Amino acid sequence: MALSLEEQAITLKEVEERSKGNARRIESLEKKVDDLSDVVGVLQAMKKDLEYLTKSVNETSADVKELKEKPAKRWEALIEKILWGIVGAVLTFLLAKGGL
Repeated sequence: MALSLEEQAITLKEVEERSKGNARRIESLEKKVDDLSDVVGVLQAMKKDLEYLTKSVNETSADVKELKEKPAKRWEALIEKILWGIVGAVLTFLLAKGGL
């Protein structure tokens, strides 16, 4: 079943229109892919920034914890010295009372 020239022309025109529509859709998809590539680049940069911020927060948290512990350590050291002073005074008193 051979197509007449008029039918072939109509078919050719339909194919050309479909081809133009496909070309527009492909261009649109290419633009979207380019946009997605840009988004991926931004997300990668944000990931690096987030990793840096996480590391920085962890370091800061460790520093704060250390600073919070310093007064407690100083207080403990002071109490220890006071106790040793009391023990020394009691021993000196006992030795003095005993005549040594």
